Amino acid sequence: MSNQNKTALVTGGAKRIGSSICIHLAEMGLDIAIHYHNSESAARKTAKLVKSKGRRCEIFRADLSRPANAAKLVEKASRKMGGLSVLVNNASVFRRSDFGKITERALEDDLAVNFKSPFFAAQAFARLTKKGLVVNIVDSRVTKNHTAHFAYNISKKCLYNFTFAAARSLAPGIRVNAICPGPIMKAAGTEEAAFEKIAREIPLKKGGDTQHINLALEYLVKNSFVTGEALLVDGGQHL
Repeated sequence: MSNQNKTALVTGGAKRIGSSICIHLAEMGLDIAIHYHNSESAARKTAKLVKSKGRRCEIFRADLSRPANAAKLVEKASRKMGGLSVLVNNASVFRRSDFGKITERALEDDLAVNFKSPFFAAQAFARLTKKGLVVNIVDSRVTKNHTAHFAYNISKKCLYNFTFAAARSLAPGIRVNAICPGPIMKAAGTEEAAFEKIAREIPLKKGGDTQHINLALEYLVKNSFVTGEALLVDGGQHL
């Protein structure tokens, strides 16, 4: 990536993997636009850490359960930051849902945040950026068919497949890739013992951490000959 206009917008950048991504990109020399919805305090804390790395950082609030807000977010961030070169679609919702009990509203809610908003964010990014990178944070479980989080899994499968179609459509100026995390951080409300059990069952017999995601992202940022790729960072969980 050239040294010109090195600015990344990270959706869901206030906490957890998103926060770690923001800090790592700042350490790589990028200015950061942090998106958040309800976690303003966490967003400001992450912004402070980004600024401690010597980079510019601004925070932007948007409700991505309304997909029209995704394009507005990208446009606002681009305008305030003087352009964008990287878009990381990290924001997501993760809720338990069984096929037989999913309502139209519940399915729409998962699709809105996990697929439609990344779609329209990427669309707006492509209109505003002649040369750049989109990275979709997916989930390694899209390679299988899990039933406990049915709507979530379907929505992430949409984002996974969108990655390849968008990579073809937006080439050569914009590269589009995905990172598919496995057991990196336990979900809110998940018992530590349950997370450890999942980690023990994968081939590498351990859970990962956010640095493994950061290293995958760094590779995608630096390697300008990679597009339409989905990196499974999951300790072999997909096997």
